[in-house]
Parts: sequence; structure tokens; C-alpha cells
Amino acid sequence: MTILVPLTIAASCAIAIWFIKQLLVKQPLPNVPFLRICDKPGVPGDKDDVQAFLADSYSALMKGYRKYNQQGKHFLLRTPKQVFCMVAPSHIDEIRKAAPTKLSHKAAGNTIFQTSHTLHPALQDDQSHFQVVSRALTPALNTQLMDLVDEAKIVFSEQIGEPKEWKNLNTWQSSFGMLGQVTNRLLATKELCRDPEFVKWSASYSKSIFGGAVLVRNYPKFLRTLAMYWWTDVAEKKATARKYFMPIIKERLQAEALYKAQGRLAEWNKIKSQDSSKSLRFNNRNPEILLYKAMHLNVTGVHTPCVVWVELIHDLCRHPEIHDELRDEIAEVFSGVADGKWTKENLIKLVKLDSFIRESSRCSPLSAVKLERYAQSEYTLSDGTVIPKGSSVAVVAQGIQQDADRLPNPELFDAFRYARLRAEPGQENNWQWVTTSEINLLFGHGKFACPGRHVASAVEKIMMVLALAQYDIRFVPGAPATNGQWTQKFRNPDANAVVQWKVRARESRFANILGPVAEA
Repeated sequence: MTILVPLTIAASCAIAIWFIKQLLVKQPLPNVPFLRICDKPGVPGDKDDVQAFLADSYSALMKGYRKYNQQGKHFLLRTPKQVFCMVAPSHIDEIRKAAPTKLSHKAAGNTIFQTSHTLHPALQDDQSHFQVVSRALTPALNTQLMDLVDEAKIVFSEQIGEPKEWKNLNTWQSSFGMLGQVTNRLLATKELCRDPEFVKWSASYSKSIFGGAVLVRNYPKFLRTLAMYWWTDVAEKKATARKYFMPIIKERLQAEALYKAQGRLAEWNKIKSQDSSKSLRFNNRNPEILLYKAMHLNVTGVHTPCVVWVELIHDLCRHPEIHDELRDEIAEVFSGVADGKWTKENLIKLVKLDSFIRESSRCSPLSAVKLERYAQSEYTLSDGTVIPKGSSVAVVAQGIQQDADRLPNPELFDAFRYARLRAEPGQENNWQWVTTSEINLLFGHGKFACPGRHVASAVEKIMMVLALAQYDIRFVPGAPATNGQWTQKFRNPDANAVVQWKVRARESRFANILGPVAEA
């Protein structure tokens, strides 16, 4: 007891000092105007602006975009934890090209994820595991595409089946099981992706990480690890991940060492080229670090496809008029497929489907803000604006997507707007969902654009093809309209929406996708 008293006093003093420091030490800011959301001036107005942002973040961001960004000006946005400098779209290329020693994508991401506490301190600097996605998974996608197709067919068979009457399914709850299983066919193993407990872990871990990251930012840095342990289930999720991943990691490290010792490294490299999940191309071969890298890949690789899928299904239900046109395109593209073998080229030819996916993501993005960077050192934009060291910058990407000067009728959902743009001469390869640009920041832009976007695109298209070829879908008649909610800069799909599924009569034009039509 005598030891605990001074420790408690010391901890209380440390926390008090931290809070005083938070009040006295001001975040360095560029010399640009603050967005005033409320009419109240001074410090009370500052506090009201933060509350207004929390109450309706989307409207606040769009107000700033229209008042400042559309005029080529930057603005400062107060949020609960920091102030962002929202850079005008005319300076996107400068943000994209800025050296990481100036404007750091990694440092900004570490703040969002609280990487040191939700994963491991080593991953703050070493994120080479994302190179596995761009250098191994994506190039090998064509050879492993049928694995994804086979897994998707299993998922539909087990999760939805062949209901002759309308079957109700909560889209949000089912998405992590369905998309999680398919995506983990690449990110994990065939055995793990079919393990219900592993799929459950994969789905829940992303929620634990994002929720834990938000929570621990309320604590001083020296208390965040303790807060993570006491107030979240992240430690429990890490222990579960260790049970699944560590035996595989050790087995593959031992296999590589054995092949190398026997002078059969070329054979091992061939095995890896045929199965990208066996690729461990890291300088740090510590199994502990590899474990956390696998976890990091899983949380980033599963969450996004699941959220996108929810929005796609809901948009299909909102727009039944596009179903037949999408089915016609699918039938035409797959008419020449031999032996039911899909290829990446088949998916690329689904121009209308790709357009629908991009339009859905434009209207219901995961985040309204992109190109987040943390200033590691002072950086000056071409208009003379100085970004001080320690400040945060970003771009209101959703403002660009809703800007009538950049996109005709942005308030309308136009499923095939990008298909029409790609039909113009010289535009065949532009306007794809995965093609990043200054007007398509859904996956970021430039060197640090999402490395897994091509894998995500393949997964979404495979699932959509199988869904449209097999089922009719609709919202429950008379049910309230679905509405996603904005939580600061992030958009969450309607978690309560229920969609009805009913199997369609098997059509011969889909035989190359689903198999031959059974004789009567």
C-alpha cells in the first residue's frame, strides 16, 4: 500500500502535466483562414465549430470546400483531436509528389491506426509488407483468380443458397463473413478462410483496431498501451491471431531455410511464384514482426472490400433498372470463356460493372478526406503557403466528387457515367474504378495509392457477377430507406438494412459462369 500511494500520486501528476501541456502547447498551423461553421466568435465559437463538425461532418467539409477550395484557397478545419489544413485541389500534385521527409503518408497513417499500440512499434517505420501486395499478390492475380471464383461460389452456396422465396439477409452483418472468406483465400490460406472462427476474428479485428485507435488517442502517449490493454479487446485479438498465423509463418520460414540449405532455392522460388501466399519477402525475418505484418495486411485488406460490397448491394436495390443491362454485359463478356476459366481480362472487359462500382464509391465513399499527410519538416506550397513542421494536411476528396465544375450532374446517381466516358476515343483505359487521378482519390493517388485496389476490384467484380447471374435482389418492401452515417471524415453504411435474395431460373447464357443448365 505504501508503494502504491506515491505511484498513484506520480501518475496523477504526469496526467495533469499532460493535460496542461495540451492546453498550452498549440499545434503549428499554416497561415490560412479557419472554417467558421457556427456564427459565434472567439473561443466559444471554436468549441461550437468542433461540436458542429461532430454533429454533421459531411456538411462541414462540403461548406469548407465550396467556400474556400473551389476558389483555389486552403482552409483550416477544427476536429476533436487536431486541426487539418484542407488543401485546394489545384495543389494535389504537390502533396502527392512531396518527399516523405517533408509530408509523410506513413506518419499520418500511424496516427489514424495508432500503429504502435494496435499492432507493434516496429510497424511504424517498417511497412514493407504492403509491397507484397503490389509486387506479389497483384502480379499473381491472374493465376489465382479461379481460387477466388471457387471461394466465392462456396460463399454464395453456404450463405444464401437457392431460396425459391425471398430470403432476408442483413447486408452489413453478412458482408464480413462473405467477403472476408473470399479475400482471405489470398491473404491467408484455403484452410483458414473456411474456418468460421478465423473469419469471425478477421471481421472483428478491424472493428477492434479502428475503435481502439480512436479510444487511445484520448490518453497521453505513455498511457496508451495500458489503455489499449484495459479498455479494448485488441490484446485478445492479437492472441487469437498468434494461434492462427504463427504456425504458418514458422513452417514457411523453415521450409525456405530447408530448400536453401539443400541448394533448391530455385525450386522454392517457383513454389512461391505459383502461390503468392507463400511469399515472405521481408528483410526482417523475425516471426513476431511477421505476425503483426500479417495482421496489418488482414485488417486493411478485408475491411474495405466488405464496406464497398455493402454499398454496392444497397445501390443495386435502389436501382433495379440497371440489373438487366449489367447481366447482358456479363453474359457477353463470358460467352467465350472456355471450361469456365475466368481471367483478369474478363473482369477488365466488364466496363459497365466497373462504372457502377465507381459511381457507388463516388456517392458513398469510405472517407470524405484523402491524401492525409503529416509534416515531418516545413514545406512550402507553390502559392507561398507554408506548412509548418508538426501540422496535418489533407484534401476534401468528396468535394471534388460532388463538384459540378468537374463532373456533370454530380448530385445524380448515374451508374454508367464512366462507361460512357471510356467509350470516347482515347479514353478506353481511363475512368476505371482503380485508376487514381486528381479527380479520383478513392484509393489515394500517386506512390502511396492503395496497393491492394486491383485485388479488391477483382473480388468485388467476381462477387457481383455471381450475384447478378444467380439472384434477384431487392429491399424489403415498405422498409425505411437505407441511410449511411458520417462519423467525422468516415462514412459507415447502414448496419441495419436488410436485403431480400431469391434464386433466378438458371439461364444458358450464364453456363460458362455457373455451369450447364440442368435438363428438365
